[in-house]
Amino acid sequence: MKTNNSKKIVVSVLALAMGAGVAGSISGSMAWYQYSTRAYAAIKGTTVGTLGRLQLKADNDAEFVEYKAINGDEFRPTTILRDNGSLTFLDHPVYQVPTLPAIANNNLPYVDYVFNFRFQESTNGEDWADKTARNIYLSHFGVINAGGDGSKDVSEAVRAAFYVGDSTTAKAVLSNTSAKVTTTHGNLNLNNNNKVDTDAFDLKDETGTAIDYTNGATSYTTDAHGSWVLTDAELANIYTLDTTPAIAAKALCTTAQTLTVRIWLEGWELLNSKATWTKEYLAQNFELQMQFVCQADR
Repeated sequence: MKTNNSKKIVVSVLALAMGAGVAGSISGSMAWYQYSTRAYAAIKGTTVGTLGRLQLKADNDAEFVEYKAINGDEFRPTTILRDNGSLTFLDHPVYQVPTLPAIANNNLPYVDYVFNFRFQESTNGEDWADKTARNIYLSHFGVINAGGDGSKDVSEAVRAAFYVGDSTTAKAVLSNTSAKVTTTHGNLNLNNNNKVDTDAFDLKDETGTAIDYTNGATSYTTDAHGSWVLTDAELANIYTLDTTPAIAAKALCTTAQTLTVRIWLEGWELLNSKATWTKEYLAQNFELQMQFVCQADR
């Protein structure tokens, strides 16, 4: 009995479904619209470009590098007579000898650093080729105290002269302060008795006439930084440095030339009102910082 009732229910449901299907049928034809406002293109490419690098090497280095640190050289105070690019170096003063003696060639107080430059380009970062000669400029010049004792900072006494190739004429002379005037004569206390040196024969410096030690000239002036160090505005013309006359005039040398940087300590520089000749400035460290730049290619 349960089985028969079950069958009847199924038939009734199927019949109802069929009736609904007949009642809902509609005759007609179907239409589809194909309409697009899109188009697609794919472009494949390979990145290309040119890499450039300015490098230098110092003295007899075997390799060119982008960064060079030189340590360990020692400097004793000296002074110069400057006649434009002609620099005459003089030795340290001697007690009761008013005129500073000329320097001896076997006892030079300055140190020369000879730099070579090259500019190279590459399209893959591996194969580098030297480019034709281009100008080398200074984009930064400064001297800092590297001794840790600010009260004995000798950075203002540091001088740098730049020579191109085999020239004996300095192209530029720079100090930490732009266009610095250095007085090259004055009274000194060379025998360390806390008295100004005099010409008294008893060496007590209590009588006699105070000695005015001298270079033979009253002063000299280092160059203004603006004459040689490129400004931020000038560096903005990195693609046209060599073709902008006012900037090109500041070039120190080219990549085809050597550049000698001669460094010395100016003995007449007053540090805390005392000339650098005095013994309290012994064993003080400094660091001269230079950045070089050349024109970039587009």
